[in-house]
Amino acid sequence: MSSGQRIAVRRETVVVFLGSTPRGPVSIPVTIRSVNEYLARFGSPDYSDRLRVLLTQFFDNGGTKAIVVRVSQSSRYSRLSLAGPSGPLILEAINPGPWESLRASIDYDHISDADADRFNLVIHRMTSPTVHIVEEQEIFTAISVKPEDSDYLGHALMNSVLVRPCGAPPAARPANTLHLGVEAADSYVYAGTEWAPDEALTDYDMVGSDSEGTGLFALDLLPIVDLVCMVPDADRDIGPVALFHGRTLLSKTQRISAYGPAVAVELCRGSSEKLPRAGVLQSERNDLLSAPGKQGTTG
Repeated sequence: MSSGQRIAVRRETVVVFLGSTPRGPVSIPVTIRSVNEYLARFGSPDYSDRLRVLLTQFFDNGGTKAIVVRVSQSSRYSRLSLAGPSGPLILEAINPGPWESLRASIDYDHISDADADRFNLVIHRMTSPTVHIVEEQEIFTAISVKPEDSDYLGHALMNSVLVRPCGAPPAARPANTLHLGVEAADSYVYAGTEWAPDEALTDYDMVGSDSEGTGLFALDLLPIVDLVCMVPDADRDIGPVALFHGRTLLSKTQRISAYGPAVAVELCRGSSEKLPRAGVLQSERNDLLSAPGKQGTTG
């Protein structure tokens, strides 16, 4: 082979699924390679969502990688209240919604009596409010309630991907939640779960905000996008507002320029009756998924 000969390189098609999920990060593109990975990051066994159904069909029919962007209408966050002598330490979930199931524990292990301002904090993210399988764990050791200390809890929690302080921290450390002779599960404080589900997403939720980087605008974080599937809530189609704004917005980036055919044909190459209805945006550059004469159709 001569040194001047080109080697053809084919990349994977970049497919984005945009819609609501029970939990997980909002407006952050996350690469998913299986349904189990989706469940661990965004799903819940207590909640059957349409995006999960769509992804199941996608992977069952040969898909290998998808990018999920969660759209959320919720402005409420789960909170943990850890009691103490000068008031509770309140921690708020970073990701919104009632399905973000968290618990926390406090102990003073390996902390001397002279360090009465320090404590150990453990945060667990669980599968769901009813399935207490720990999926993520964060441990903060010997953190302090004193702002002048280098291990001040406010500084330490800046590294957390699960929680953040809510309001001013208490002047005294929170009480120990771990006690001898007590069941391990009872040694944790659990976030409240008595929430009503949010209303279904609107077209304006799907479009999102340019200044906040939500909805379709979250795709600005991706260098390449070939196809976008907008998944509506409940039994409805994507409305004209989302389709119009999606086409206008994405065509300006010269990455995605037209609407493609039905999701089932383009993604799963199966019957469209198997999948929820969804709006699809398709790139003209993708030779595998686009064909002459089909640009500008709606799915």
